[in-house]
Amino acid sequence: MKTLLSALELTLGLSLIQLFVTLFPYLFLRKKQLSIIRKLLFFTFRDYLFATIYLFVFTYFAKLFEWFEGDWTIQNAPLFFIGLLIINGYFFIVHPFVLKYDKRRLTFSPEYSATLSENLQKKVSVYITNNDTINAFATGFLPQNRVIVMGRGLMEKLTQEEREAILYHEVGHHKHYDLIKFYFVVVLQFILFVCFRQPFFDLVHQFYPSFNDGNLVFWYGGLIGLVYAIIFSKISHYAEYRADQYGAQHTSNQAMGNALLKLSELTEHIVDQGSMTHPSIEKRLANIQFQVLPAPAS
Repeated sequence: MKTLLSALELTLGLSLIQLFVTLFPYLFLRKKQLSIIRKLLFFTFRDYLFATIYLFVFTYFAKLFEWFEGDWTIQNAPLFFIGLLIINGYFFIVHPFVLKYDKRRLTFSPEYSATLSENLQKKVSVYITNNDTINAFATGFLPQNRVIVMGRGLMEKLTQEEREAILYHEVGHHKHYDLIKFYFVVVLQFILFVCFRQPFFDLVHQFYPSFNDGNLVFWYGGLIGLVYAIIFSKISHYAEYRADQYGAQHTSNQAMGNALLKLSELTEHIVDQGSMTHPSIEKRLANIQFQVLPAPAS
């Protein structure tokens, strides 16, 4: 029972950190803005629920078989590292395979998949959302689970060249191994939360012996969440700049820039200021040296 409760505490702590970091920027938006955010965010409560269950199951087994117990040595380092990768692998390894069979939400695009296969000699499965999502994203980094999801609501507002710019933007994330980088940032968060929690508790208790452990979990989780958000934001912004450049190189600066401007319009300029994961639209346009063309004379 002690092992079960320990695994549950660790799972809930990590899940709440990730959920808080993901949703915090949207907590203060108006009702109309929230309806747009729902079109931007593809992942649902069900996705996060399955991720939490997955995390709990493998955390429980890790605790049960004492993967992370005892003295750290070179001999047990491979097991420790493999355990970390498995425990944090849902959205990066498992979920891309789930998406391939999620016909309720996605429709396979043989046209775009074939285009990438011919031009890049790499197998990347491209799917279009069945709802009016106004976003696109890349996921998976194994050869068998590289996936790109294109929002139908966004694609319907773009020209063919602008669609390809968005497509190659997402390819850029695969090309630059961004998903692997994001994966290791999540693993780092897990290491910080697990390995430094007790030293943090001991340090606080040294100065404030009566400090409640429940409150300590909250403050420690917030601290780890802040560190995670800062590191992830820096890496993600850099990745977006490079992906925009990749999309522009394979189409044109004009197509990539126009696609970003239409995304801005579709979101009623919510994305203009940027976020933890994306730079501002102004900086992204400057990054690809986009210039607004003058309107044709009437």
